[in-house]
Amino acid sequence: EYTLRVRVADVTMGQLEAVTSVVVGPIGSIGGVLVSFAPDASSTITGNTFPVVGFVVSRNLFDYVVEVGTGAAPTSWLLLGGGKSEVLGGVIAQWDTAGLPDGVYTFRLTARETTGKISQAFARPTLKRGGVSPQAPPAPTP
Repeated sequence: EYTLRVRVADVTMGQLEAVTSVVVGPIGSIGGVLVSFAPDASSTITGNTFPVVGFVVSRNLFDYVVEVGTGAAPTSWLLLGGGKSEVLGGVIAQWDTAGLPDGVYTFRLTARETTGKISQAFARPTLKRGGVSPQAPPAPTP
C-alpha cells in the first residue's frame, strides 16, 4: 500500500492538493477511493455563499465530510456538509461566508470506506470582499 500525494500550484487558482492510499494490483481486483475538489475550490471567493463542488468516488464508500478551517494550516475545522453516496462533480457542501473576515481558508474533504481506509483532499480558497462586511449598511453620502 502506498500513499499518493499530488500538489498543483497555479498563479490564478492557488494550490490544490489530493491525498489517497493506493494499492497496486491487477486491474479490477482492488477497490479505492477518489476524492477531489473542482478547481474553483481554490479560487478567490467574493460572495456570501459558495457551492463547494467535488468528487467522491468509491465502490466501498461509507461516508464523506467537507470541512473548512481558517488559514493555510487550520488547527480546528467547521463541518460544512457530507453524505453517504458517490458524487461525480456535484455540490458536496455550501459555505456560508457571511460575516467572515477576508483571507485564506482551507477546505478538507475526508472520505471513509467500509474497509477502514480514509482518503483526504484539500483546497485553499481566498475570501476577498474588500474588507467590507456584506451586511454593513451603505455609507451615508454627504
